[in-house]
This record gives sequence, C-alpha cells and structure tokens, in this order.
Amino acid sequence: MFASSAKADILDGLQQELNNTNVTIGEAEREIEKLQPEIQKQRQYEVQLYNACIRGNQYACKKYQNIQRKKQNWMEQNNCRYRTSLNRCK
Repeated sequence: MFASSAKADILDGLQQELNNTNVTIGEAEREIEKLQPEIQKQRQYEVQLYNACIRGNQYACKKYQNIQRKKQNWMEQNNCRYRTSLNRCK
C-alpha cells in the first residue's frame, strides 16, 4: 500500500512538471520504479520512529519530528500543499 501511494504521490508531482521538460511519463514511471525500494524503506523507518515515539522514546520523537519538518520545508519551497495522503505541487 505504501509503495503504490508513494508512486501516486511522485507521479502526481512529476506529471505537473512535464510541461517544462522533455521527460515522458514512461521515463518518469521507470525512474519511480527504481526508487520504490528506497521509498518503502524510508516509510518503514518513519513508522518505526513514530511507534517508538508513542511508546515514550524521546530520541525517536525528535528524529521523527525532524523528518516531518524537512518534508514540510521542502513542500513549502516547492509550492506544495498537503491534501489527505497526496502531496500536490504547483
């Protein structure tokens, strides 16, 4: 589920960038497929941090908050808005 959600999120952002590039959707999809193992690993790591934070691990809480802050900063810098589970960039 995470992998398909990540693919949808990335494809959505890439599709909006296609007007300014010579990249085809097929090329973008192939690049995303190459990234799937890393995307899934990162999401699993975030879930582990979140669960450890809930159990009271302050180090995990700080790590998780830093990751979320970096994501938020990236979204703001790239004119994105957060809507349900999809990141959409202008």
